[in-house]
Amino acid sequence: MKTNYASLFLVLLPGLSFGQISLDASMAPAVNSSIIYYDANVPSPPFTFAKSGIANTWDFSVLSPSTGQEDTVFFVDPASVSGGGSFPSATHATYEGGDESINMININSNDLTFLGFVGDPVGIGTSFPLSAQPPVAAMNFPYSYGSTINASTYYEVFTTGAAIGQPSIDSVRYKSTLYIDASVIAAGDIILPSGTFASLLERKINSNVDSAWMKGATTGNQWVMAPGFPSGGMDSAFYWYTDQSLEHMAHALYDDTGLHDVHYFKEQLTTDVNQIQANATSLIAYPNPVQDFLGFKGLNLKSIKEWSVTNADGRLLMKGTSGLEKLNVRNLSAGTYLFGIISEDGQLSSIRFVKN
Repeated sequence: MKTNYASLFLVLLPGLSFGQISLDASMAPAVNSSIIYYDANVPSPPFTFAKSGIANTWDFSVLSPSTGQEDTVFFVDPASVSGGGSFPSATHATYEGGDESINMININSNDLTFLGFVGDPVGIGTSFPLSAQPPVAAMNFPYSYGSTINASTYYEVFTTGAAIGQPSIDSVRYKSTLYIDASVIAAGDIILPSGTFASLLERKINSNVDSAWMKGATTGNQWVMAPGFPSGGMDSAFYWYTDQSLEHMAHALYDDTGLHDVHYFKEQLTTDVNQIQANATSLIAYPNPVQDFLGFKGLNLKSIKEWSVTNADGRLLMKGTSGLEKLNVRNLSAGTYLFGIISEDGQLSSIRFVKN
């Protein structure tokens, strides 16, 4: 499921309500840990909740989670990530299972700052570090009822047309600008299957503007805007936090279709999550681009619990538990897709491929 870049780890100890709370750097997450959320997806009846005031009660224990659809967020040492050395001040690297990028975070006494990520935003087939320009604070400490964040940042990619499957184009420039508007709008108690906790409710509105330019013989060797650009989007999210951590314990995500994802705390784990990411980076799909059958290297077929193929919009197109000796993708339309697997021990790996 979609996750916000500022997602961090929490340790939940059931307790009584302690009124209004504030968050600070002492609540930073533990590296090499993970958190699992119940995924209620789009609850029925619809999930409604108070969005103002200081004496609220938010009851997630009445929701019915989707069986086998839990969300898992991992927190690893930035130095363990290929490309992480480009972020020397990062204290945490974080990603959700199925994500195509790893976010780099710095937590200090003043704020929680998003530094950039390691990923492949334009589909060249290789992940690489991209710095946020400038780095942007997601929380200023102490972060409490009434706190606000208004900021913007961007990243740029310069590559060749051949790298993205357009050999007639010499050069491509891609720029994505992100605008963040966050406010802590309410306080109260959150009720989870694991207990009741004093909580803050944050509303976050993210909007983005993406632009791409290309230059080559077909453009008279002049930079021109690529077809379909500029483009943009907006989504809003609500996050619940306790005074025990900087990790949200629940979220409700909205887009232009309305509420599309609700999840809430299930359990925490301390595992060798660096090994999970290492497995993800060793997975190779071939040939890539592909026309008929996709093969894989670095894949232990006996350990696969489930595999899936989703399109660029995140829509599930294929799913199964076997048949990966050669995956038949002949019926897929031309485009870019994400292949993901879940192993029997819960490890997650994914790789992007292009269908011609």
